[in-house]
Amino acid sequence: MAKMNTASPYSIYVFLFLSVSTGVWAKTVLNSFTSVPNVSSVCTTLSGFITRNAISCIMACGQSSTCYGTKWTLNKTCSFLYYDCFSTTSLWGAQLITSDKIYKRNIRSCQNNSTWVNATVGCACVNCWVGYYCERYPKNCSELVSFGYPKTSLTCRLDATGDGQAVGVTKCSLFDSGSVFTSIVFSNSTASAHNRSWAAYEGGFRNNSNDFFVGLKPVWALNNYQGLTTVRVQVDFQSNGVAWTWSRESTNFSMQNTSSGYRFTSAKGLLITNSYVPGTINTTYTLNDLLSLSQGAAFSTYDMDQDNFTTKNCASLAGAGWWFNDCSNTVNPLGLAETIRIPGINMQDPELQSSFKFFTMYFYNKV
Repeated sequence: MAKMNTASPYSIYVFLFLSVSTGVWAKTVLNSFTSVPNVSSVCTTLSGFITRNAISCIMACGQSSTCYGTKWTLNKTCSFLYYDCFSTTSLWGAQLITSDKIYKRNIRSCQNNSTWVNATVGCACVNCWVGYYCERYPKNCSELVSFGYPKTSLTCRLDATGDGQAVGVTKCSLFDSGSVFTSIVFSNSTASAHNRSWAAYEGGFRNNSNDFFVGLKPVWALNNYQGLTTVRVQVDFQSNGVAWTWSRESTNFSMQNTSSGYRFTSAKGLLITNSYVPGTINTTYTLNDLLSLSQGAAFSTYDMDQDNFTTKNCASLAGAGWWFNDCSNTVNPLGLAETIRIPGINMQDPELQSSFKFFTMYFYNKV
């Protein structure tokens, strides 16, 4: 095509002095262009004059992210035309003449409420959209930074496989000037039930901003397609204006696909934060290694009993899905206030119940 990079939402012009032979070529190559008669303005070139044939001239323009057209003459003089030149009326003083052939192409514009920015010669994406035209979901949270999103937390759809087969809604957090990114796997405030079907857990569900599960398939895709292998589990509390957090980090996280029930393995979890604040509660707790207690088991729900306990359905008893190795009632991070179980922390302690905010599991990616 005469213009390979179609980034601008404006029309692309190709200026050619055509002989009979080049006219045949132009009809074939420029069949998606519309001939525009009586156009009198041309663009100031930034490239200078280069000697090359017409095809080479246009192909070279197509390889440039800032070239939006070419002017080629029969003496093999090639010049590149640029977006910011279209307001001018001459090409180094050379006006268009009646023998010039001008072709105009209507090209794609910025999508999903994004806007064109002349300074960056591209679309300014919003609402987590990315891509040259802001036309697609990001494959992971870190991709947001390269498309100009600030250091913040955003609720986004991720498409880790890039083909729409594993889209999940999560909360992306960008920290440390964009060098640390988190993708939340689930969040549980115990305010709403997570007793969902296998289909809901596999595809993901969202009760509210603090109660959601991104989906087993999206988690598998983030792990296997995007290489996210560091996982953290975290409990957040707040009392009398004082916040504190307990969290553990597990590396080498590896999840299998649906045929295995999304079993996972990971390295032993290391305690990252245990920021108990004296005076907030009377008892000190330590978050135990939740993932080590759960790895190797298939994910189970009330309608898909895949736990390692042969006589009972652990998910039905727990009122939530999870990777249950048994029904001992020691691990149930997605339960309601009266049924949630987090190893090492007595969630039935009245002091903790009154100050509990949410329990989360997330991918932690530092680049």
